[in-house]
Amino acid sequence: MLHAYVVFLLAASHCAYAIMSTDDYSGKLKDMMKMLHDTCIVRSSMDESKVADMSGGKFPDDATMKKYISCLWTSTVITDSGSIDMDMVNEMCPPKIKEKGPKILQDCFDKNAGAPNLDDKLYSMTKCMYETNSEDFIIF
Repeated sequence: MLHAYVVFLLAASHCAYAIMSTDDYSGKLKDMMKMLHDTCIVRSSMDESKVADMSGGKFPDDATMKKYISCLWTSTVITDSGSIDMDMVNEMCPPKIKEKGPKILQDCFDKNAGAPNLDDKLYSMTKCMYETNSEDFIIF
């Protein structure tokens, strides 16, 4: 359940967002974000510097980046069937983005319905979220 919160942060924070401070998150959530980050870095062979670049809006179109993003989402609020668990998103959404985050997430998810595979869809969704509201974006 905490994983879902973390990805929602990703999603909500991601919601195309600049840089949302992690100061709003509890220590437990920060620990979970680090664990998820570390797991997805290993699974995807992602370079740490590329993760930092995403915070600034750089989304290189490469397989490693897509695997990393997919790992974050599928470890949290994206179900095995490839849909969003909106109940979990709404439950876990940080107060700062509670009103706009879930809608941006759903809109960007729906916009990319025709993507060839889940990795491409989640990559494009995350990029859309950043482009929609970069002020609340966070990636870890």
